Amino acid sequence: MTPASTAPKGTPGLFLHEWAFGGLLVYLAVRGTVQLGPADPAAWIPALLLCGDAALIRWDFQQNSVASGRCRLLFHAIAMNIVYWRLGQDVPRLHEATADSWLLGIDRRWLGETPALGLAPLVHPACTEILSGCYLLFYPAMAGYQCVWIFATPSLAPRFFAGLYLIYAVGFVGYTLAPAKGPWIHLAGALEPLGGGPLTALTDLVVRNGCNGVDVFPSLHTAVMAYFVGFDFLNGRCRRAAAMLLPAIGLCIATVYLRYHYAVDALAGLVLAAIGLRITRSVR
Repeated sequence: MTPASTAPKGTPGLFLHEWAFGGLLVYLAVRGTVQLGPADPAAWIPALLLCGDAALIRWDFQQNSVASGRCRLLFHAIAMNIVYWRLGQDVPRLHEATADSWLLGIDRRWLGETPALGLAPLVHPACTEILSGCYLLFYPAMAGYQCVWIFATPSLAPRFFAGLYLIYAVGFVGYTLAPAKGPWIHLAGALEPLGGGPLTALTDLVVRNGCNGVDVFPSLHTAVMAYFVGFDFLNGRCRRAAAMLLPAIGLCIATVYLRYHYAVDALAGLVLAAIGLRITRSVR
């Protein structure tokens, strides 16, 4: 893999997502240093990840091999998860206010009511179970799509990862600027429990134990799944895109039906996916 040949025009030597995710890490490190001090993990963990990314980029420049290129791309799969978990611990210390009331207000201005409450008359255990299955699809899809595309041609693999981790970088900035818990917590007193089966119970378990508490705006579940299907369609994997289209639509509906997101979160996720897909068209 030749890094310079696959980087976007105007950013020689670095992939688009390396600029975006690197900028995120610099932002987190500086903000953590200023607000919490340089010895706080909020400051030195992003700085350490940035150093690791720089080291892998340098190694790839020197080796210029398929293995070094793939390691360089996959670094962000690890860094993304570390940053996600740290945001849950660091953002409440950096930004006390939550954006739930603001996001709820946008839904009510646009729709009259947020879907968590507006869809309540339509809730049915069978529907909840199906949509819970769609929501859970995100996790195997996240692993599977990266495994598939990392072995794609040198022109397609960087393009896929550039868009994916550009989306994550922008989404994580949203978590720091507008941290929120979601309707399932913010409106808990006004919501009747969702009925369902084992998939519903598993989804609830995963979300309660796996979310970081600030991961609402934008909806990265919506953004990433829409990006996966869109990228397949735009790059000749039309059969897989067609097979995943209905589950992906179900996942987008599930984000608001299951009360994890406001409507504005899901819309922002779709817009973010569209931007990511458009930008990756320029990556060669």
